[in-house]
Order: sequence, then C-alpha cells, then structure tokens
Amino acid sequence: MRSALSIEIIRAGVELAVSGRLDGHSAPAARAALQATIDDGVGDVVLHIPELEIWDASGLGVLVGAQRRARQSGRRLTLEDVSPRQLRLLRATRLHRVLGVQADAATRSTPAGPTPADPAERRTPGFGIARVGS
Repeated sequence: MRSALSIEIIRAGVELAVSGRLDGHSAPAARAALQATIDDGVGDVVLHIPELEIWDASGLGVLVGAQRRARQSGRRLTLEDVSPRQLRLLRATRLHRVLGVQADAATRSTPAGPTPADPAERRTPGFGIARVGS
C-alpha cells in the first residue's frame, strides 16, 4: 500500500514538514507546494523530512528544482531532520553539496561516516571503506 505524500505548512512561506512518498506520482503536488512556499516568503526555506519514507529520481528532481528556484529568489533550501538513510542517498548522489542538509539528532551525535569494525578495513578518501588484503 502506498503512503501518500503529505505536506504540512508549519510557517507559511518558510517552513514545511513533508512525509510519505516523494516519487513520480506525487512530484507535481510537491513541486507546486514548494514553488508557492518559495514565492510567498523570505529567508531560508526549511523542509522537515524525518517522515519522508521514500524518494526516487523524480523526488530528488523536485528538491533540486526547488533549490534552484530558491537560489534565484535569493533564498536557500534546507533539509532538516534528515535520517541516516536519506543522508546516504544524498551523499551517493552528491546532492548534499547542493542542498543544505541538517541531519537528525541521532546522526549528529555519532561520528561522521561509517567506522570500520574490522582492522582489515580502512577508509579510502572519496570511496568509503575498502578491504585491505585478500
């Protein structure tokens, strides 16, 4: 069963909470809500996304488009309460460099990046964890 996209206005023109699925089916509604928020406010646009279950390329495109529109309006789009899973996706697509990202409290309290559990593993800059030997 699909979990419908829900967009709650926390502060008009400034802050939204997004939950459910951000995919090809819900992208037009999300795009319209984000455009209205960007056009109606001033300052940073904040999206709270801890309840955002899944997003696909269409959903990521909506976020990138909103960031572009915000920047053209002299504003910035910030994702708040980003889960570790969402953060991995943003890092894998390198969108964490484009979008303002604020991780959730659990992620902020842990060291950045994965910690090798096996001494035979080491970090390779830009490539995560690599196996050494065998």
